[in-house]
Amino acid sequence: MPSGRKPKHYPDDATVDFRINLPGRVRNMIADHVMSLPNTNMNEWVGVVLRQAVEEARGLPQAPPAAAPIPRKVDILREYLTGETILEPCGQPYPCQRERTDSEFHGSIEFCGHCRIMVS
Repeated sequence: MPSGRKPKHYPDDATVDFRINLPGRVRNMIADHVMSLPNTNMNEWVGVVLRQAVEEARGLPQAPPAAAPIPRKVDILREYLTGETILEPCGQPYPCQRERTDSEFHGSIEFCGHCRIMVS
C-alpha cells in the first residue's frame, strides 16, 4: 500500500467486501468471460481466481480436482448399511478432515478448509 498502512485483518471465517478499481474495458472483458461460464457469477469467479493467485504466489501446488462429490445423507446411510466405502472429494474415505474443519466459500462455491479442493 502506498500510504504505508498495514492492511486490516479479519477473522478467517468472516465474509468481507473487497473493492478494486478497474478500467471499464477490463471489467467488461471479465463480465463477458464470466457470462460464458455455466453456473457462476462474477463475484464467485473473481474470488476463486484471487484465491488461486495467492496460493500460486505462496508456492503452493495447484489443488487437484475433486475425486468424488460431497457424500449425501443417502450415501452415508448406504455405506453404514452395506459396508460400501464412499469417498470424500479429496479421495479419502468418509469422513475425512473436511468434516472437522470449516469449509471456505466464494459465493456458492465451496472449498475444503483442510485440503483446499473445490468441492462444489
